Amino acid sequence: HHESFAISRGRRECRLQPASGMSRLALEDVRAWQLAHAFRLEVCRLLKSSAVASADMRFSVGLFRTARSIESSVGDGFRQGADDASARCLEDAGHALAAALVAIEDGIDRGYFSRQLSEPALEAGHQAARTIKSLHLYLERCARTRGRRA
Repeated sequence: HHESFAISRGRRECRLQPASGMSRLALEDVRAWQLAHAFRLEVCRLLKSSAVASADMRFSVGLFRTARSIESSVGDGFRQGADDASARCLEDAGHALAAALVAIEDGIDRGYFSRQLSEPALEAGHQAARTIKSLHLYLERCARTRGRRA
């Protein structure tokens, strides 16, 4: 009996199984990665829409790199398998996502973006955050379960 985790609630449901079963899924099929990727694309769209934000290199490069690191951390976690290292990668992705959402709010406060223009990025970020958190908690449970069996 293998424990598994539903990654997507949509039409196409993917299941992760600890250890070797994880390698059967393509990274692009993992819902957490899909949402992190969608968030990065929304951040790019948002940055391209604002000449003022783009002119603030520290802000725009920082936000872009943070968004890119979320996608990368989810991918790293997926490649690790269901263990402590993968849980840490997902935890890192969650922290980076929280920082990116704060940066978007900061961009709104600075007048770089309107609230309306920022909504798709904020919504994509919140969706990704919920899914990444769920996967992170699942991977922590897997690691604890494995630790008790060893």
